[in-house]
Formats: sequence, C-alpha cells, structure tokens
Amino acid sequence: LFPFAGPAMADLPAPSEQRLQERAIVLTAPELAGRGSGTPESDATAETLAAWMGGQGLEPAFDGAWFQSVPLSGEGWAGEDLTGRSGLNVAGVLKGRGSLTGRFVVIGAHYDHLGRLDPENDQGSPPASGEYYPGANDNASGVVLVHEVIRLAAAGSGDGGDRRSVLFVNFTGEEVGLQGSGYMVSHLPVSADSVDAMINIDTVGQLTDDRLHVSGIGTTPSFGRLVVEANDQGFDLSLAQGGWSGSDHMSFNTREIPVIFIFGGAYPEYNRPADDWPTLDFGDLARVTAYTGRLLDLVRREPGELPWVMVAEKNLRPGDGDAQNRQTWLGTLPDFTEDVQGYK
Repeated sequence: LFPFAGPAMADLPAPSEQRLQERAIVLTAPELAGRGSGTPESDATAETLAAWMGGQGLEPAFDGAWFQSVPLSGEGWAGEDLTGRSGLNVAGVLKGRGSLTGRFVVIGAHYDHLGRLDPENDQGSPPASGEYYPGANDNASGVVLVHEVIRLAAAGSGDGGDRRSVLFVNFTGEEVGLQGSGYMVSHLPVSADSVDAMINIDTVGQLTDDRLHVSGIGTTPSFGRLVVEANDQGFDLSLAQGGWSGSDHMSFNTREIPVIFIFGGAYPEYNRPADDWPTLDFGDLARVTAYTGRLLDLVRREPGELPWVMVAEKNLRPGDGDAQNRQTWLGTLPDFTEDVQGYK
C-alpha cells in the first residue's frame, strides 16, 4: 500500500523480554505505591528512570540535569488537592549524526499512575496489595518499552547515514490532565523549531487479536508509509489519521508538531488494582518494542522536512495546567480509535 522509498534501516538488536519484565516489576512494586502525581513515590520513580537513562549512555536533557520540575494543579485521582505540589519530567538525549543532528524526534511515555486507593491513609509505609493501583499496563508497559528502545536506538547509531537526535522523555502528570507534557511542550530543552516529530507510547502490554492501534499518521505526509514499513512483526495495524486521542502526544499536536500514538487498546484491568505486572504479555510487549524501535529509526532517517498537517481537530485542547476531567465514568470502556463518530 505504501511502497518504501526511503533510506535503509539499521540492523537493530532484539528487545529483551527479561529486561522488560524486570523493569515492570520495579515500577509496579508497593514501594512506589502506584506512582501518583505529586507524591514522594513519584519522585522516587523519577530518580530510578534517570538512573536507567544514565546507565544507557544518554546525556541529561535539562542543562546537565535529568529533571524538569512541573507545577501541578487541580485534583488527583482520589480528589486530593494538587495545588502547591510538583512532579518531575525525566529526559535524556541521544545525539544524531550528519546533516540531521540538529533536528529532534521526541519519544515518550508517562510514568505516573493513580497512586493509592486512599491517599489519606498514607502511613509512610508501602501499601499492601489491593491498596494501590500498580499501573502495569497503564503505563509501566510504555515506560519500559521506551527504555528498551534507548538501547536499540543507541545500537543502531553506529552505521553510516544522517539521522535526527532523539529526546527520550518520561512524563509526569498525564493522569491528571496531561500536565507534564503540556508543561514540557512550552518549556522544551531544545528549540521548538528543531522538533520534527513526537512518538507517544501508552498502554502496550496487552493486545487483542494481535491488533496495535497507531494514530496520528496523517499529521505529516510520510507517516502513513513509515508506520507500515516498520511492521515486520505482522501486527494488525489499526490506523487513524488524527492525533487527538487523549494522551501526551496531544500536547505536541496542539503545537503543530507531527505525532504518532502507539496504543494497545482496552483491557479488563484498566484503572484497577489488578493492573499488575503478571497481567502483561512480555512476548507481545517485546514485539511492540521491536516495532517502535524500527519506526523510530525510520523517522530519524527520513530526509527532508516533516511538515505538520491539521487532521480532524477535536474540541479538547489542553494547555499549561489545564486539568481535564478524567474522573467521570459511564461504566463502560469506549473504543479508543479517534475516528469513531459518537460513542462506540
């Protein structure tokens, strides 16, 4: 459907299922208490993520620092007041080469989740099972994928050819209104004019019928070709043109940066304490990681400009500190494909 006419891809190593699992176990542990925004456990998670980035050879993104402090507002998942609290975006840079070195691709995943079921009952000790939301699929799965892609991208940087630099990000505050990504896109550690694309990974630890949702492919002309060319894993790709589905890529789309959103779809443990690491399919997660690594490699190597295209704008446009209401529920799970008209 989309004949490939771009530069050859690097021969990337295979992702490690064992490393994906080990890191998912760390992120879902009781000691991190569900990684609620604005909590000490969230800051501890950020420290862990920075250590992982440094251990894989990235350079700190924020003038020699790994962290960007994000002022939070609104309410947390359990209704707690976030005013006066802050979160930490975590980011590192992998340099490109040749004529594209000064151009950037952002690839990110939010690490925050819903925290404790009852934040008022925080006694300073780790919660018991069933007293917190581990957030394995949403979104420890995306975080560990991004960190494994760091290894793949670094390994693929040794061959010849021009390629864009990469800004790897773990966002805070997604669950409370895209606050981390909304802040970063207004306070980027690189020139906003140098950011050519953003790839967002959210909830990719379980797939149904081998289907992988990839949206935003209409936000620049070459994405439709690249997302298909990267699919050496044989996924049933559910493709959508726009980039307005509700996750961190939307903050970048509103600033006219082309976006790709990779999403695994609805699953039974969504926003429940049962969303723990044993529910993840690490075989499928490794395949999505391999797909994402190939896609990132293609976007990095794509010659020329990546002009942003407006596609089917939705009414919801997040800004700095604008908390969305994500706490009203009908009692069903929607079809997350943004091209659906009405509610499916």
